[in-house]
Amino acid sequence: MKIFISGSININALGFQAIKLLDSIIADGQIVLIGNAFGVDKLVQQYLFEQNYQPVIVVYYAGDKIRTTLTTGKQEKAATSTI
Repeated sequence: MKIFISGSININALGFQAIKLLDSIIADGQIVLIGNAFGVDKLVQQYLFEQNYQPVIVVYYAGDKIRTTLTTGKQEKAATSTI
C-alpha cells in the first residue's frame, strides 16, 4: 500500500499519535509518498530518515527544484498548471 502524508507548514513538531502512526507504517513496510514543504513534510521526512526508512520515500515537489529533502529515495516533480 502507498501512504500519502502532507500537512501544515506551521507545525514544528510531530505529536505522539503521529509518531505512533509512522512507526506502524514502518513496521508494515508501506511506501510513503510525501511533499517537500517545511512543516509536516520535513518533519516526517526527518523522522523516517532517523529510522533509516528513507529509501522508500517518494518526494513530490512543485517549482523549479526540490526545497527540502532528507531522502535518497525517488523524487518526482508534481504536475502543476495555472488557469
